[in-house]
Amino acid sequence: MSLLLFLATLPSLYWAQPVETASAVRQAGIEQLCVPPEAAAAWQGAGFTAVPFGEKDRRARYRSAVELHDDLRACRARLAAASRAAGAAVAAPQTARGLRGLLRRIFKTG
Repeated sequence: MSLLLFLATLPSLYWAQPVETASAVRQAGIEQLCVPPEAAAAWQGAGFTAVPFGEKDRRARYRSAVELHDDLRACRARLAAASRAAGAAVAAPQTARGLRGLLRRIFKTG
């Protein structure tokens, strides 16, 4: 049951196995899958909604995922830099007050 729930959460399932595995796929409750373009007609003939998904499509999606990952990494770096800058701006006055207080105690002034 948990495998079925996991598969239901996937936007699509790529299945490169031959159409002879159709009974196992149907038993898992899967009715729509992405298959190699040369196997799409066979899977559709077996009663499945088969979306052709070739090497070109895979490369395009992989490239999109890599670009998204790079964008997220750049955003994290900018956020970290902003956090460090904000932390330094807050720490600077505290350090200055601490230093002034130390100097006042040393020299016993005001």
